[in-house]
Amino acid sequence: MNMDDIFTLASNDMRARRSKALQDAESNKIKALENDEYKSIANKIGELTIDIAKARFKKEDATPFEKEYDKAIKEEAKILSKLKLTKQDLEPQFKCTLCEDKGFSQNKHCSCFNELISFYTNRYNLNTLQPISFNDCKEIDPKIVETMVKFTKEYPEKRKFVNILIAGSVGVGKTQLTQATANAFLDKGLYTIFTTASSLNSNFLDYHKCFNDNKNQYLHHFLECDVLVIDDLGTEPMLNNVTKEYLLMLISERMLVRKLTIISTNLTADELTYRYGERLVSRLLDYHTSVSIQIIGKDLRLRSKNKNNQE
Repeated sequence: MNMDDIFTLASNDMRARRSKALQDAESNKIKALENDEYKSIANKIGELTIDIAKARFKKEDATPFEKEYDKAIKEEAKILSKLKLTKQDLEPQFKCTLCEDKGFSQNKHCSCFNELISFYTNRYNLNTLQPISFNDCKEIDPKIVETMVKFTKEYPEKRKFVNILIAGSVGVGKTQLTQATANAFLDKGLYTIFTTASSLNSNFLDYHKCFNDNKNQYLHHFLECDVLVIDDLGTEPMLNNVTKEYLLMLISERMLVRKLTIISTNLTADELTYRYGERLVSRLLDYHTSVSIQIIGKDLRLRSKNKNNQE
């Protein structure tokens, strides 16, 4: 499953939500209008609405109509109550009032649509995000964990840094820490995507090979999300004209709009430079906009295995 599939799932969900809200409202209206009492009072309310508008337009006293209208509204509520309905039931009850479950608000994807993208991305095979919290990071230096806890609590109010590079040898807990961080941001309601470098690279390739209207769907949400977590940078295959070029573009674009990107890697600064070039690494290590965290320790998986063998 790629980002195009994720986009389709989210879009289908939005259409289903909107369709259900519209159908439920229409069904309730039909049920109400089958009742003669309700039909009569609804017609009366409609007539009174017009009478009030005419009186106000002519600058005449609309008070008599307004009083009668208020009585009619109360009568309508009583009739609907007998039918086990409310006035609200006759209107579509959209889950999102900003976009009315259309998925777009002010000519851009609505936050509700982005939440669906985040949900499906973190559910399917674009990543391996596990339900890990900072409490599970007991084998990692407490000062490092505390730094990330503080960062998640203060973001996005404080945006001094837009890149966090977490480096360290194999098995020291980088993935565990990045997963806990991603979950903390998700718990805050931020549009967060956790993905492996390999999965991200696959989307770069899909984007590179696509020449139809769906092209932007492969990278759009990686660019738009509030927090992007890329795990295991350096383990993905290097694809000519794809890997370095699109990674640089992605990081640069996110920096321009001050969106947070968190990257974990086994590589040293020199190895990153050799693999991806100085332009990318200079951005990731710029102390004005980025922070670098080095996790030092032995392979946690080997330590756990040795401990189990001893037991």
